[in-house]
Amino acid sequence: MIRPIVLYGSPFLRERCVNADITDNNLSRLLKDLKDTMKHAGGAGLAAPQIGVCMRVFVVETVSSYRSLRSKERIIYFKGDTGIEEVFINPVITWRSADTNDDKEGCLSIPGLSGVVQRPDSIKIQYLDGNLQKCTQIFAGFTARIIQHEYDHIEAILYIDRLPAAERRKMQDQLQGLKEHK
Repeated sequence: MIRPIVLYGSPFLRERCVNADITDNNLSRLLKDLKDTMKHAGGAGLAAPQIGVCMRVFVVETVSSYRSLRSKERIIYFKGDTGIEEVFINPVITWRSADTNDDKEGCLSIPGLSGVVQRPDSIKIQYLDGNLQKCTQIFAGFTARIIQHEYDHIEAILYIDRLPAAERRKMQDQLQGLKEHK
């Protein structure tokens, strides 16, 4: 089911999420709803708080982004992977590379705005996948960026929090407008 996406200004986006109960029969419905909503909105990722559920769960789909790029761009942005379609349940980032990269980010909860965010180029993350199997993986490039963006959501952090203060100030009027129309 496609659910409404929670917009900037909602308290859901500022609550640190709790671990998902993997015995909850509604978890599989939540995962399906996240995927359906993300695909409908044209996103590369979506976290549970973005649909009003304060749970440490998010989905990432970067395969279509990979396929949309030319071969030179794939090498630059994907650094060895071909994109992923993955569920992350109760994830924990256990390592971040010292190497960073800057790239433009947007967010389905902050429509119409974007900014350049610096993030670690690679991460190591532990999580349960959609089959509730324990996974530990290292991701790099664009896929790592999307994972970190969604991970921030479950930690009550928005990409705008990672922008330089001057850039955030430039967005204040637009952000205020989103808050008033949520």
